[in-house]
Amino acid sequence: MKSIKRAATALCLVAIAAFPLSARADEAPSLGALEAVHIATEAYIYGYPLVTFDTVRRQQTNADTLYTETWLDVSREPWILSIPDMDDRYYIVPMLDGWSEVFMVASSPTTGGSAQTYAITGPGWSGALPQGVTQVNRGAIN
Repeated sequence: MKSIKRAATALCLVAIAAFPLSARADEAPSLGALEAVHIATEAYIYGYPLVTFDTVRRQQTNADTLYTETWLDVSREPWILSIPDMDDRYYIVPMLDGWSEVFMVASSPTTGGSAQTYAITGPGWSGALPQGVTQVNRGAIN
């Protein structure tokens, strides 16, 4: 909540700077409509990501489960994901595309608890992988 208040305060300060106070209304410089829209747009572009990022952070950290996320660029080469031997512990490693659709889940119920290595590849990738490495490819994105 403090971050949202800070972002709102920052937006208000930008507005105050854009429209300075004066003793008389006829002395105040006036902004054209385009300049006012430009200032408001810049303030929105600056402040909105901060507010949404804080909201996401709060949602992802207010849980009793550890989550780790990463965004991978597989347009040029594969990324290797190694899962150590988990023995009989429960784990889940869902792999999602840009539309949040799960295309692969490595987990104790689906792939077992032994050590595993995956090569996450992009559409159209071809090449040789070392023995024991499983290729995971979302496929062509339409």
